[in-house]
Amino acid sequence: MEENITLNLMEQDGILKLIPHRSPFLFVDNIVGFTQEQIVCEKLFRGDEQFFIGHFPGNPIVPGVILIETLAQAAAVLNAIRWNKSQEGYLMKVNHFTFRKFVLPDQLLRIQVKHVRKISKSDVFSGEIYRNEQLVAEGSITVVMKED
Repeated sequence: MEENITLNLMEQDGILKLIPHRSPFLFVDNIVGFTQEQIVCEKLFRGDEQFFIGHFPGNPIVPGVILIETLAQAAAVLNAIRWNKSQEGYLMKVNHFTFRKFVLPDQLLRIQVKHVRKISKSDVFSGEIYRNEQLVAEGSITVVMKED
């Protein structure tokens, strides 16, 4: 199973088959690698995203809530790979999220997410976001899957 997914889902076309998010609210550009329990994705905020207009004029910074959403979307991709199907999940809880550095336009981010545990119909993920080798944000989230 992993081999087929790896060949077909490394870039955005494949990601679109796994998660329901679409532009302008798609924050995973490609998959660098994965196992059944963790994933590494990349995202480049180019500077033309709408939120930069007001956050902040003359000093554009990626909002922290967008970084949380970026990590959540990487977790959604991991869950789709784990279950071999696209399934909607909803962010239930943001746990102990810490922002260590600003993220500016044209900085490539590496998002590393690990599945921590399953609790009933929910999944807990921990993650880190890096710019180059610098940790810019980290935390964990809880996601509940939509019932079929």
